Amino acid sequence: AVLPPTPRKQTWNRQLAPSTAFTWLVVGWRDLKVQPLSSLIYGALVFLVSVAIVVGLVVFGWDYILLPAFAGFMVVGPLLAIGLYEKSRRIASGESVSLLRMIFVKPRSGGQVLFTGILLCLLMLLWMRAAVIIYALFFGLRPFPGLDHIVPMLFTTPTGWMMLIVGSVVGGLFAAFSFAISALSIPMLLNERVDALT
Repeated sequence: AVLPPTPRKQTWNRQLAPSTAFTWLVVGWRDLKVQPLSSLIYGALVFLVSVAIVVGLVVFGWDYILLPAFAGFMVVGPLLAIGLYEKSRRIASGESVSLLRMIFVKPRSGGQVLFTGILLCLLMLLWMRAAVIIYALFFGLRPFPGLDHIVPMLFTTPTGWMMLIVGSVVGGLFAAFSFAISALSIPMLLNERVDALT
């Protein structure tokens, strides 16, 4: 008789105390001190890509989605940090660390990280669409007034304040959902052979 396969032993802990996040920050700071230049260059590259996206939005006249795009960067942030996760993984396993290995990451789960990245990008696009709808609900279908007029419009009118409150709550929900599906899953996909749905 053929025995059924034994269930995969879970290597992750689902019962974490809130203070665990502070431990991760301490360990992350320690990992930053190991070849700090690679982490700083990686961060600078992410910053430059972000600047290029912002400049592209302004050049193509899509400045009306600039503010939601800033919030959208937080949604895809865990995916952008995969190089830093790889550096920490390599330090923990005693492997060599280099900027190239941080940029050209080879996750153990293969393309499952790409699936998670696509999900986060779709979530960011959905957030940007929701932000445009929120703007339309509060200010109607009039065109975006431009960056030089939007700040006074948002901060000096009751309608602007209400839109900021509603937009922050809705954006917070998007960010919380993004955090819930990616903060632990992307490092897990990097380190283990699991699928994205797991």
